[in-house]
Amino acid sequence: MKFILLFTFICSFSLFGQIQLFEHANFGGGSVTINSSWQAKGNNLIWNDKISSIKVPKGNILIIYEHTDFSGAHTVVSGNWQAKDKNIAWNDQISSIEVLDLNKECAMIYFCFLQNGELDSWDRTNDFILNSNGKGFFGIHGILNPVVDTVDLALRFYVKDGNKADAKFKIDGNEIRGWVQFPGKVKKNLYGYLADMRSKITEPLINQMVLNDAPKTKSKEVTSDPFQSASFQPPSNTISEAPRVFMNKDFTGESKYIDQNWSFGDINNDVDWSKWWRKVRSIQVPEGWELICYRSENFKGQSIRITGDWVPDNDPNWKEKVESIQIVRKGILGPWAELLNPGVIVYQNTDFSGYSRYVDKDWSFGDINRDKDWSTWWRKVKSIRVPPGFAIICYRSENFQGQSIEITGDWVPDQDPKWKENIESIRIIRRGR
Repeated sequence: MKFILLFTFICSFSLFGQIQLFEHANFGGGSVTINSSWQAKGNNLIWNDKISSIKVPKGNILIIYEHTDFSGAHTVVSGNWQAKDKNIAWNDQISSIEVLDLNKECAMIYFCFLQNGELDSWDRTNDFILNSNGKGFFGIHGILNPVVDTVDLALRFYVKDGNKADAKFKIDGNEIRGWVQFPGKVKKNLYGYLADMRSKITEPLINQMVLNDAPKTKSKEVTSDPFQSASFQPPSNTISEAPRVFMNKDFTGESKYIDQNWSFGDINNDVDWSKWWRKVRSIQVPEGWELICYRSENFKGQSIRITGDWVPDNDPNWKEKVESIQIVRKGILGPWAELLNPGVIVYQNTDFSGYSRYVDKDWSFGDINRDKDWSTWWRKVKSIRVPPGFAIICYRSENFQGQSIEITGDWVPDQDPKWKENIESIRIIRRGR
């Protein structure tokens, strides 16, 4: 049921706009427009092995293939794309293109790794597969009775329910972080990245797990927190490019990819930081990514949230003023963050822990007709999780009366003296994207 819920949200994507295929890089030369799956056959034969760039409207996801009949090497494209830089091998190599319809059959495949006691030691393990028919797999085994952990907003499943391992996965856009514990084995951190998408339901036929029955060295149980450690991951090759900043306002000139939080002056993470001081003139934001740009280093000062391409130089308030960038959401399946948290959650501790409950409709202290549990929450809301795309209004009195505040992200009322222990009703004004 949880997986069906996931795809209910994922399928809210709709295809709109037309896809343009171009003969040359930089969207130049001859072009042809398509709005469904396409092959370089018949009247289109002239386009065989002639495509070098593609304009992909927001909301569309393509699979490009080396050969006709949707065969040969393939890769996934989720935004404007060019056969250059790391994609140079694809220049003049495309012969067919599938346009994914997420309202029909679809599969997402994550390559996963287990940590061997040390942050730099990883073993390839089972693939994680999520299908649009509501079935999920870890290796060849279906995932049974998954539940959502309201503290970490992570997917959990257990051996006691018929699964082959106890596990906890948190989905962050194109990445998975968490842990797995097979019976009789120590718990190991897990990292995975979205490596492929298919236009058909995919059920694994062979077990791709490569754990050794007799490891060369005895594995240690890890103690690092996979949900907090930014360095917790092996090298990845996710199918979605990271956001890219440019020194020119037309998305040209010197550039760099930003796949983690980035701040001017942070020499530990970017040895080349000095050349970028107030030089961010344009930013490409791929489908599903979300960033917050700040006017001061270390993620301080005035900020702006962006989910698509942006030219700071076109805004007098931001021209030559971007000094740090925070990654909020990664990758084309960013809605997973919302899917694993299908509603607002309130907590009785300030650190988003302790006794919690979903608020899936307007909620007021004292409304016994709608909430038999109301008495335990009187002035006990200490922190609130608000997923991306949601918005709520909190009131200081019951029945949506008194002073109010609109919230569009996670919030700790106890940090504001005006709101500490003063929330008595909550109204949901927007649900998801």
